[in-house]
Amino acid sequence: MAGRSVREAVLERDGHKCQICGREGTKRNPLTMHHIIYRCQGGRSTLDNLVTWCTECHREFHRTHPVSSKKKKRKKGRRKCGRG
Repeated sequence: MAGRSVREAVLERDGHKCQICGREGTKRNPLTMHHIIYRCQGGRSTLDNLVTWCTECHREFHRTHPVSSKKKKRKKGRRKCGRG
């Protein structure tokens, strides 16, 4: 993976397609990285903890799958747990 970002490696691994709906990213619906184990729960931005989703699927997932109430105290400036 030398010389490539983790994002580029995940996109390549996932064939530059959303792993839920199979669509390629567009300007209106770009591809995003979803953390399987949320960062606020200790997940890291590593190849084995990221998956490619389009913005629409990512938004829908977080709308319909709220994070459990057991959240770590968040550090100033970090997002709330489960917000992308």
